[in-house]
Amino acid sequence: MAFLLSLILLIALTAGFLLFFYRNPERVPPAGDVILCPADGLIVDLSEEEGWKKIAIFMNLQDVHVQWVPYPGKVISIEKIDGPARPGFMPEASKNKQVVTTLETSLGKMIVKQIVGILVRRIETFVKVGDQIKVGQRFGRIVFGSRVELWLPQGKAEVKVRKGQKVLAGIAVAAAPK
Repeated sequence: MAFLLSLILLIALTAGFLLFFYRNPERVPPAGDVILCPADGLIVDLSEEEGWKKIAIFMNLQDVHVQWVPYPGKVISIEKIDGPARPGFMPEASKNKQVVTTLETSLGKMIVKQIVGILVRRIETFVKVGDQIKVGQRFGRIVFGSRVELWLPQGKAEVKVRKGQKVLAGIAVAAAPK
C-alpha cells in the first residue's frame, strides 16, 4: 500500500511540474511602436556585434518557456544550427544548438535566436517562412528552456532593458524604434 501511495504521489508531482512548465499564459502587449522582449527571464547580455545590438535573455525553470513575437513583420528565413548544450546563462551558450529566425520589419531585419541549454535540446518554432507576424503572437517554445537572443539592427532601436533585469515576454519593452 505504501508503494502505491508513493507511486501516486510521484505521478501527481510529475504531472504538476509538467503543467507548470508547459503553461502558456495570455499576454496583452503594451500599445505603441515598441520592440518587446521575446522571452521571460533575466537579461544576461547587452552587446554590439557586427552591426547588431544583441539582447540575451536566460530562462530558468520557473520562467514561462513560450516565446512571443517582438515586432511585426514577415518571417524570411528559419535556420537550424547544431551545436553543444552549455548552460544558457553562460556567454558561450550563444554557440549552442539553436534555431535562428530572421524577420523583415519596418526597421530592417531582426533576428530571434532560440538556443538550447544543458537539460533538454528541443526547440519548437510556431512560425513558418513567409508568415506575416504581429506583436503578441506566440513565436515558439524551448522545452526546459535556456536562452533567447534578440538581434536588432544597430542605429534603428534604442535598448530599454538593462543587464540583470527580469523581463516578461510580450509585455516588457526591450527597445524603442529610433
